[in-house]
Amino acid sequence: MAIYIQSGSGTGTGTESDPYFFSQYSTAFASAVADSSKLLIYKDGTYTWTNTIASDSNAGDTANQITHKAENLHQAIFTNSSRLTISGSPTLKWDSIKFESKDHFTYTAGSHMILNQCHVVSQKYGNYLSYTATNSVLEIESGQTSTTAMRIVETSSNTITNCTCADRNNYSSSSASGYFLNGGTAKNCLFYATGSRTANPFGSGTMTNCASFNVGTSGSTITADPLLVDPANGDFRLRPSSPLINKGVA
Repeated sequence: MAIYIQSGSGTGTGTESDPYFFSQYSTAFASAVADSSKLLIYKDGTYTWTNTIASDSNAGDTANQITHKAENLHQAIFTNSSRLTISGSPTLKWDSIKFESKDHFTYTAGSHMILNQCHVVSQKYGNYLSYTATNSVLEIESGQTSTTAMRIVETSSNTITNCTCADRNNYSSSSASGYFLNGGTAKNCLFYATGSRTANPFGSGTMTNCASFNVGTSGSTITADPLLVDPANGDFRLRPSSPLINKGVA
C-alpha cells in the first residue's frame, strides 16, 4: 500500500483516510522507503519548502527507490519563498507534481530529477536541473532580462520526451549559456517562447522530431505556430487545429 501525506501541520498515520501531515515529512518519507509500494502520495494542496526539497539523505533512500506522486494531476503544488534547491546527489522521482519556484531551480553535482507528467515553473531565470522528463511542462513564467535563460538538460545521458519547454520571459537571449537545450536528447518536444529567442536557442543537445516556435529552427522538424490554447497565460494545450497533433514518433 502507498503512504499518503497532506499539507499543513498535525498528526496522521499515513493511510489514505488519515494521511501524514507535511509537518511529519521525515516520518512520511521513512515510511515510504520502508513500504513495498515505494510510493509517497501527496493529497491536493500546497507544500511550502523552506529552500531544499527532498533528497536521499532525508530518510535513507540511498537506492533512490521511492516515487513522489500527486494524487491528482498537478494538484499537489511544491513552492517556496525563493529558489528550490536539491541537496546532496540524489535521483528523485516525481509523478504528476507541480513545482512553483519563486526564483529558479538549482542543484548540486550528481543530483538528477526523473519527471513524469510534471509541471515545473520558475518565476525567474532558468531551470538548471539535470532532467529525465516525459509528458511534462518545463516553463519559465516571467522574470528578468538575464543573459542566462532556460537550460533543460546538462549531460549526454539525459533525455526529455513528449515535453513542452516554454519561455515566457519575452526577451532575446544572446548568451552562450542561454540555451533551451544543452546536452542530452529531446524527442517529440516543443520549444516555445512568447517573445523572440532566436539567438543561440540550442546548444550541443540532440533533437529528434521536435518543434520550435520563436526560438530558432536549428534541429526542428516543425517550425509552424503550434496553435496553443493560451501560452501567454501558461495554457500550453494544443488546439484541435494544431500542426503538432499526431506528429509524435515512437
